[in-house]
Amino acid sequence: MYLIAFFSILSYLLGSFSTAFWFCKWFCNIDIRQVGSKCAGATNAWRIGGFKIGISVFILDAMKTFIAVQLIYFIPDITLNSEFYLPIKILFGMCSVIGHIFPLYSGFKGGKSVASMFGLFFGINPLIATIVLGIFIITILLLQIISLSSICAAFSYPLITIMFNSQKTITLTVFSIFACVLIVITHRKNIGRLIRGEEKKLFYSTRQHNINE
Repeated sequence: MYLIAFFSILSYLLGSFSTAFWFCKWFCNIDIRQVGSKCAGATNAWRIGGFKIGISVFILDAMKTFIAVQLIYFIPDITLNSEFYLPIKILFGMCSVIGHIFPLYSGFKGGKSVASMFGLFFGINPLIATIVLGIFIITILLLQIISLSSICAAFSYPLITIMFNSQKTITLTVFSIFACVLIVITHRKNIGRLIRGEEKKLFYSTRQHNINE
């Protein structure tokens, strides 16, 4: 029990490394929390620092949660067939996601959890995560609106999970619904702008314009 608590805290601290905040601070000398959408996430980092910083932020945010999920292998006696295996993986991953949204090292002002959630999805089921990521990418290519792509991917996750969850694991089903709801909640302001037709497209850059997402 002590190990689970320790790794839960470690997962939160790992997730608290706000990649967007630090990359924009190091490479652009900009506090990402004060410009653009004021969100320390990959989309805002892309608009502020360009493609390389944006994609790097997305990948690293996903990786930190994926790594957190793998901490389960440091827990003795927890095997693949253990009833606690999946819940503990989800616990560690969610602690990292919470760290991403409320990062300890940068004033508890983080991102919207999309990239970090993808890392958790991959840590649980790579096949399902790949399909959801494909939906995310296709939607971006078609519409060029990151927030809408994120919401579409979020809604697809529980549906695909139910389709591919051959063992009908209630824990995974409940988590997939929870993950969808969380992503939608963190995008509530974006949803309002989508309804009003004010949401900016991907290549709308904060270097030339002031965006208020």
